[in-house]
Amino acid sequence: MSDIEVFEEEEDTMPPKAMNSEAIKKLVEELLEEKLKEAEQSKEKGKADEDESEEEIDEDAKEMEKLAPNQKMFLNSLKSVNRDNVESLPTYGGSLNGEEVLDWIEALNNHFEYKEVPEEKRVSLAKSRLKGSALLWWTVVQEERTNEGKKKITSWERMKNKIKEQFLPIDYEV
Repeated sequence: MSDIEVFEEEEDTMPPKAMNSEAIKKLVEELLEEKLKEAEQSKEKGKADEDESEEEIDEDAKEMEKLAPNQKMFLNSLKSVNRDNVESLPTYGGSLNGEEVLDWIEALNNHFEYKEVPEEKRVSLAKSRLKGSALLWWTVVQEERTNEGKKKITSWERMKNKIKEQFLPIDYEV
């Protein structure tokens, strides 16, 4: 289970400010762990620079702390773009938090662009990253279209617009 999924499972029980600080802590911890692993691997290969130390890792952590929560989420989404594993992409559960909706869409856009995902696969991949009320809503939208004799939505642009219409707060300014 990824940190993103753990973060989202907890979102129903934690107030928004606590969620942001928990997500930030997890992201900083993850980055520190990666830096430590990289340093250990370099030392094992005999390529470690003795001047590289925990001070540099601490500096990276301090830099991460200076970032706004949405910048940290964006960095996290960029990390997921570099992985081949689709499960590393964030999931979206139907939160009415405007930034969360747009961050999820942006993470998928980044993945689609970087991996050159064909248009015909984007909707099904995006659907696989929906959960909870968002997945239920999308399933109903597609079933209603079928029942009305319309084709299912197969365009990522159209899906994004539908998601924004449904989940962005009315007064949210993009």
